[in-house]
Amino acid sequence: MPGSGAAPGAKVEACSACGGSGQRRFQQGFFVLTRPCPTCDGAGRIPTRPCSACEGTGTVRKEEEVPISIPAGIESGQAVVLEGRGEAGAHGTPPGDLVLRVIVREHAIFKRDGDDVHVAVPVTFPQAALGGPIQVPTLWGAVELKLKAGTQPGQVYRVRGKGIAHRDYGQGTSTCTSSWKCRRS
Repeated sequence: MPGSGAAPGAKVEACSACGGSGQRRFQQGFFVLTRPCPTCDGAGRIPTRPCSACEGTGTVRKEEEVPISIPAGIESGQAVVLEGRGEAGAHGTPPGDLVLRVIVREHAIFKRDGDDVHVAVPVTFPQAALGGPIQVPTLWGAVELKLKAGTQPGQVYRVRGKGIAHRDYGQGTSTCTSSWKCRRS
């Protein structure tokens, strides 16, 4: 919580420049305008002896680790807002919000496309020609997928409910693209 900016034992008095209002009035032609007082920064009060730790601002800068909950399904560029965890204002004003922009790193195996996740899985020529079960990695662990006989290179298979999770409406799909991998015996 911000303090008064006064050193221990010092008093806080009304600003002599603005009379304690925190605003200075001035005339520009026919108009009378008000601005925050530059002497007291709009607070209306000044310590007789400023605090040496905060230099009279009422706040001391410190580093703090803040636990953050990243929501499922967040995309790069989206923000996570922590209300009241930002920088404190001067002279007793409440702290602002801490806004974090999220950048999701690329994965070595999985490629994201909205809520869908793509992965290329190498299969042998006999597996592609004859069909059969293969293990496909997903975000939620490996699943068994049955290849159809005659699977072609680049053929796409879909595994529903294994994509990006969302709190609001479930999950996207995970797709598996076959790629032949020939081995000589």
